[in-house]
Amino acid sequence: MVITLENGKLKKLSKHTKRFNGNSFKKGHALSVAIIGCGNFGALNDLNTNNKNMAFTHLKAYQLTKGFNVIGCVDKNSEKLRRIRRYNAEIKMFNSYGAMFKEIMPDIVSIVTPDETHEKILCDLAKYPIKLVFCEKPLSLSYRSVLAINRLYKKKKIAIQVNYSRRFIKEFGQLKEKIDNNKFGKTRKIVIHYNGGLYHNGSHFIDLLFYLFGEPWKIRAVNSIKSNNKNDYTISGIISYKNSYSFDVVMVGHDTYSRPFSEVEFFFDEGQVRLRMGGSIMEYYKFEKEKYLGGYEELSLIKTIKTEYPHRKIINAIKNIKDYLILGIPLKSPADNSLKVIKLCENLSIQAKLGRKYA
Repeated sequence: MVITLENGKLKKLSKHTKRFNGNSFKKGHALSVAIIGCGNFGALNDLNTNNKNMAFTHLKAYQLTKGFNVIGCVDKNSEKLRRIRRYNAEIKMFNSYGAMFKEIMPDIVSIVTPDETHEKILCDLAKYPIKLVFCEKPLSLSYRSVLAINRLYKKKKIAIQVNYSRRFIKEFGQLKEKIDNNKFGKTRKIVIHYNGGLYHNGSHFIDLLFYLFGEPWKIRAVNSIKSNNKNDYTISGIISYKNSYSFDVVMVGHDTYSRPFSEVEFFFDEGQVRLRMGGSIMEYYKFEKEKYLGGYEELSLIKTIKTEYPHRKIINAIKNIKDYLILGIPLKSPADNSLKVIKLCENLSIQAKLGRKYA
């Protein structure tokens, strides 16, 4: 069974740009922030760390970026809040965002909670006069829900930035520029290795495909295995592109639950680009003549780059949020992009469910 994806262009953000430009937030104005979900990636991973050039949590990323003031943290776990308060006495702590909104009204809210909770929180936040939500991916595990959320937020004039983090990394922007300028020749094949669920981890790389190559032509699920999340299977499949030439993307899902694993290999006419450790290492290869077997060529490593991923991904996303709210510069990962990502994930899931039993 094959599903052909619908073509569609991203809508312009002109309404939001006019709503939240320099007339709304003048230079020097501190944007107030609240964080919902204060676990490892919300706050804990960076507690009591002194490095001013990297951040692995939303809390520290806001604190390292000028123009933001974190005024509230929300978590059901009071012990987590006590740990945060030990180093951040000026931030108010709450066990629910309902209680928080009775006392403070932030400009920006970060959602750093489990995937299955995002949809309800997003719907609840739309009731309040906030300016922007920075949400961990995915917005929802349902395309129809993401579509409804996107429409609701446009109606309420609230912007959404989704943390598909490779869009915020400088070296990925440089890779996109090289591909767009045909520096490697034609794309011949892409192989993606991942685990931990299609929506939770695999969607990162589907979003990367949209970012680098645009919308694919068709998709086909091959098989699926269980992940840590009972509602999010790790699905293997083939994603096909048909632009001026055709190539396939092979997604290989692995079942190593306890060990996060992701690598990507791009094969081009003129060489290969390999992303290791989720994209923290980027390797460039080119074809060179083999020394002993005349006429043959082999791939040789010519450059290895340590990228800004993951230590700058949240900082860069937050800087983009500031530029959007103050200068009107478009968001790099708006909710419009997530619509296409979640639709593709849902179509792969449907194919896998109809085509074969889950392992």
